[in-house]
Amino acid sequence: MAVTEVTEEGWGSRLGKSFGGVIVGIILFFGSIAFLWWNEGRAVTTAKALAEGEGNVVAVKDITKVNSANEGKLVHMSGEASTSETLTDPTFALSKNAIGLSRKVEYYQWVEHKSEKREKQMGGSEKVITTYTYSKEWVGTPQDSSAFKESGHGNRVFTTLPDFDVRAKEVSFGAFKLASGQIARIGGSESLSLEEYTIPASIANNAEVQGGNTLYLHMNPGRVEQPLQPVQPVQQPVQPVQQPVQPVQPAPVNAEQPVATTLPAPVEGQPAEQPAAQPKLVFDNEAQIGDVRVQWSFVAPQRTISLVAVQVNNTFEPYTAEDGGGEVDLLTDGVKSAKAMFNDAKSANTMMTWIFRGVGFFAMFIGLSMLVAPLEVICDVLPFLGNIVGAVSKGVCFVIALVISLLDIALAWLFYRPVVGIILLAAVAGVIYLAKKARSKKAAPAPAAPAEPQS
Repeated sequence: MAVTEVTEEGWGSRLGKSFGGVIVGIILFFGSIAFLWWNEGRAVTTAKALAEGEGNVVAVKDITKVNSANEGKLVHMSGEASTSETLTDPTFALSKNAIGLSRKVEYYQWVEHKSEKREKQMGGSEKVITTYTYSKEWVGTPQDSSAFKESGHGNRVFTTLPDFDVRAKEVSFGAFKLASGQIARIGGSESLSLEEYTIPASIANNAEVQGGNTLYLHMNPGRVEQPLQPVQPVQQPVQPVQQPVQPVQPAPVNAEQPVATTLPAPVEGQPAEQPAAQPKLVFDNEAQIGDVRVQWSFVAPQRTISLVAVQVNNTFEPYTAEDGGGEVDLLTDGVKSAKAMFNDAKSANTMMTWIFRGVGFFAMFIGLSMLVAPLEVICDVLPFLGNIVGAVSKGVCFVIALVISLLDIALAWLFYRPVVGIILLAAVAGVIYLAKKARSKKAAPAPAAPAEPQS
């Protein structure tokens, strides 16, 4: 099932949009410069705080008592975090003794997928071929089908529910209490079994447990299926057997007689009595538009963790470094040494720094591309010329974005860490020099061929 829509956008309209994009390009360009500067400051501040904290951390092996000698110090501890709280999802009357309880909701919906193909036309206009396709999928939010291009894909939903997450308010850690921010970072969630869950009466006609851990809410209510009644065997009259009557022998005095403790065994040839079968709800096997499925996960009430934070009375606070003002507040699952935790934090800081650098560079490249976009549209009067100008301008924008990004990072490091900043500035100078050298070689005229001797 697909719908194709072909439209044409005039050269004037395209040119107007490209000039409008110049404003967005300016915002992206200067915003990326500020973002890159901020990222380098964040990276340096975090690195300094981790280095300072690693040199000051105190290892505490006994968490069963609060040692006043460690008051206000950065400590490293490992042990069991536990809670006695029962967490509840009030919407479904579901409760669990846990550190954390989460609900994930999915909806079976029609989903519209849109793809575009653009073809430049002589004179600067552009033909836009848009294709819409539709598929049934499980999604995290209900889909509004009123704006779908093709009819016949109407969506509905049994109920709309947000995802849900709750954490215990009090979690013990030996003789200490964890802060709320630390409780939120305890991981190790696992799927919650619904084998013993009682479905609320308000949704009982539309709900069933599937796979042991999924509450499935059907758009259409189930149908009551009456059990088949067992066929009763035909009773045949029993023919008496003529046996000689045996005289009854009296039991001896004081003889022990067994006491019957069970029901008499069934008569041979007759089935034993079974409990009456009860009617049950039967649902369609295939998913229907509007069905909802809900799953829960929980963090067990006892979890082994390791933390690095400042001991304040019987709880913890982040460590604020004197050199740069960064904070240290580390928590991980399982038993880990302080050194391993600091190494992990340093690696995470490095990874985040490079991710943010990539984001800043890409935003700057997009911003510069939007600044020169009107030039490409103007040249699209001749499509081949517009393609050449577009390719060249994007290459130039890439180089400029790379140089400015490196320069921005170098200046930030020069501000925060002068030695590293000088090295980066030298790298930027090298990139500029190589770019100029390559350009000069390309522009130099080819040497003239030697003249042939005359005979």
